[in-house]
Amino acid sequence: ILHFIHMAWMDHSAYDLPEIVRRAKLMSTMEISTFLAENNTLPDNDGVDAIRVDAIGTCLRKIRETGYNVIGLCANVGRSIFELDSSLFNHALVADISIMEFDHLGKLIQLTFIPLVRYCPRERWDEWVLLLLEYLFFYCEDIFRYAWLSLIHEGRAKVPAFFGDLYGPEEKLKKLEVELLIKFTRSVSSLLKVLASEELNSGLPDLNCPKSDL
Repeated sequence: ILHFIHMAWMDHSAYDLPEIVRRAKLMSTMEISTFLAENNTLPDNDGVDAIRVDAIGTCLRKIRETGYNVIGLCANVGRSIFELDSSLFNHALVADISIMEFDHLGKLIQLTFIPLVRYCPRERWDEWVLLLLEYLFFYCEDIFRYAWLSLIHEGRAKVPAFFGDLYGPEEKLKKLEVELLIKFTRSVSSLLKVLASEELNSGLPDLNCPKSDL
């Protein structure tokens, strides 16, 4: 189900969707206002009904995040989920990472990746966690380098967030890009914190090898 939900955000799907749904996939004015001051929001001036767009977008994102929450909560309440076929979950979670914008991927990390890391038994790490982290960090390495270097050298973070379809002054777009990049960086940092903490990562003590084994 998650894979089909992710497909709605793929570029090729946009050609088959009504304009109002296509617009709803973008960041809503409410989401933008959480990053920019109220008097600094980006205006909706493309003629699309902003209220309906925001309502549809909110519904789409709630469906998506409910799926992430279910997996995270299942990891939290017991070991049963880790007895299932991990390949089904792994494919649904990471197959579409490359089409996720920063805010989307940040929520996936917070709601799903972090709980899986925290509660996965050590004997299930190879099946459940390592592959997920490999896909995630490989993608993050690429987009982090591009986004941060672009910000440092060009003054634009150039984060993947479908900015070509957002309207507003360039300075406001720049500010929004920076805020999204910082928020996503914090999400990845939170994941690294859990990975490195014995208190938060139940599998870490078993992962630590004695120096004699190195």
